[in-house]
Amino acid sequence: MDFKDFEEFISVAQRLFYEGKEFVVCTVIESKGSSPQKAGSRMIITSDGESFGTVGGGIVESDTIEKANSMIKKKESVYVLHFELNESGKGVCGGSMSIFLEGFYSRRRVVIFGAGHVSEAVCDVLKRLNYRISVFDNRNERLDLPAFEGTDKICAEYSELDKYVAVSHDTDILVMTPNHEYDFLVVKKLLRENFGSLGLLGSKRKKAELVGFLKKEGFSEEEISKVRVPVGLEIGSRTPYEIAVSIAAELIRMRSDKK
Repeated sequence: MDFKDFEEFISVAQRLFYEGKEFVVCTVIESKGSSPQKAGSRMIITSDGESFGTVGGGIVESDTIEKANSMIKKKESVYVLHFELNESGKGVCGGSMSIFLEGFYSRRRVVIFGAGHVSEAVCDVLKRLNYRISVFDNRNERLDLPAFEGTDKICAEYSELDKYVAVSHDTDILVMTPNHEYDFLVVKKLLRENFGSLGLLGSKRKKAELVGFLKKEGFSEEEISKVRVPVGLEIGSRTPYEIAVSIAAELIRMRSDKK
């Protein structure tokens, strides 16, 4: 079934984008003679097998879906398919079609707990690296700062974070709240979730305190080892921006190591 209008297409594409889905938009860019769909018709194919809209059905659509799935697997950006709709080509309509395929792939997501000075610098650096950023803090006045524009801002109490934050295997978590109590609470609530990485801003002394806290809470050595403290590569960083650079570099290295 085709999209009823352009607004419906945009609505579906935006929803998939903000859900972190990977998908390919297939647009009929040329249609001559008798063809199943005219220029401007669109279809969306997602990485988990969903499809929205249509480019005409039949073998044209099946070939388009096959190519879209291949693009998602290889992370290809664009491709153009051309179909001759005659007995020697695809179908017997007697016309021709060209379909433009464009891939939209999920950005790595990072959730930052705490909207302090280091968080401001981290957001600035990670925005330039095209991360999708969420910032959680219980202070509206901090979240309203210019540094956090363009992020998903969540203002709530740390004790209720599980009501507002969902993480997945491609989510990097950075904990840098205003005090140890909040830091340890966030780690405790998220340590058994399926996340990509979890890092805590702090010193070696803070790490020892965290380990003692988590052991008392019943966490195993293996679980505790998933927390990186202090977060960031050791480059002698001192200022908020230097710390932000060390954190970004560590995230890049970890992503590279997983490839």
